[in-house]
Amino acid sequence: MQIIGLKKLNHTLTNINAIYLLLVIFTTTIHSTISNNYDVTVVGPINFNASIGRQSIGLIDCLTHDLKVNHINTRGITLDDAPASIINILNNPPGKSSVAILEDLLTIGEEKLYEFVPNSKLKFAYTMFETTKIIPQWVDALNTYFDAAIVPDSFLVNVYKNSGVTIPIFVVPLGIYIDEFLEQPLKQHPGTPFVFGCSTTFEPRKNNVLLLESFIEEFRNTKKVILKLHGRSGSKTFKILKEILRKRKIRNVKLELSNYTWNEYLSFMKSLDCFVSISKGEGFSITPREALALGIPSIVSNNTAQKTICASGLVLPIETPLEIPAFYPKLSKQPVGTYFTCNKEEVKNALRRMYTNYEFFLKKAHLGRFWVQQFRYQNLKQKYLTLLKPKQIILGQTNCITDDCLITDSETLYRKYISILQA
Repeated sequence: MQIIGLKKLNHTLTNINAIYLLLVIFTTTIHSTISNNYDVTVVGPINFNASIGRQSIGLIDCLTHDLKVNHINTRGITLDDAPASIINILNNPPGKSSVAILEDLLTIGEEKLYEFVPNSKLKFAYTMFETTKIIPQWVDALNTYFDAAIVPDSFLVNVYKNSGVTIPIFVVPLGIYIDEFLEQPLKQHPGTPFVFGCSTTFEPRKNNVLLLESFIEEFRNTKKVILKLHGRSGSKTFKILKEILRKRKIRNVKLELSNYTWNEYLSFMKSLDCFVSISKGEGFSITPREALALGIPSIVSNNTAQKTICASGLVLPIETPLEIPAFYPKLSKQPVGTYFTCNKEEVKNALRRMYTNYEFFLKKAHLGRFWVQQFRYQNLKQKYLTLLKPKQIILGQTNCITDDCLITDSETLYRKYISILQA
């Protein structure tokens, strides 16, 4: 079976959101007294152009041909650039489901997003974090309200366990939309001028200031090399970056704060000769994978979830030996574990190595196009189906998911799965 490909909606954001709201009111009125049964309820925000808002979309799009899917919104619905295949799912009336899966943060400040999850027979939380610990509120929510935690990268298993999570933890990589990237011609040679770049959020964790300062010291105002920094949000850091450029009179850096459409984002990525992610911490890290899908070489900090990308041998890694407290003002007043950052000289050295040995890294990036295809929704689909409706469940010594079987060391979880499969 195939997943429906990404079909862009041609309506404007204003019109389509208005239409959606009318449909919700209409269908809710008609179906308010009807009992509906679903295989799975996906709980989370809908926004294709924001990474966390894309998670619910991707999972719904992936499952809709094999399971009866419902959706519960947590933090808003924005339909521009979303696949047309999900619209009917969003309009489904309320009902009961065998399994519910949260695709959002567990809490934001005092707001408990996990309370949106319905009382299904099995409740999962697909979450991630970018540091060495998760906040105590998340630990309590996971252990109290959920049957299992799902994380996208193996480094998070110990993070969650060491923080006090006692329910089973499964690793299932995050699916990413890269088909349109894979359809593009592979990068064949550097441009003139040579373009380093990054598209991210402008926040301290992403290390935008260190990247800018390193680039300025290594390539100050040369016409042969430029740096493109794009941020989807983060006006405070944007002002800091802008002030650095003004004070040092830098002319070979393009700085932009805006919300790209999907096509604009793809165009930005295609314009780069090298993608740079020197983040202090990542829960999965989508953008370096997207760069590799285009055959574009990448420089990546070797920490947290980005260790998986660095271990592939297909990018230029930068070690991050410096540990600093991690702060999440919207989640906690106290530090939450540790971030890992780079030495400026190492960043400068990596930029220069990429520039002077480009052909070497370009060949690696071409191999990367094949490596990243494992993260297409089409190639992860069977694992998602095994998680939500397994063909076989085994009580064993570990917690893992294959395309054919789910193994758990939890007798409680095992019995819950059996009761659903036998129903």
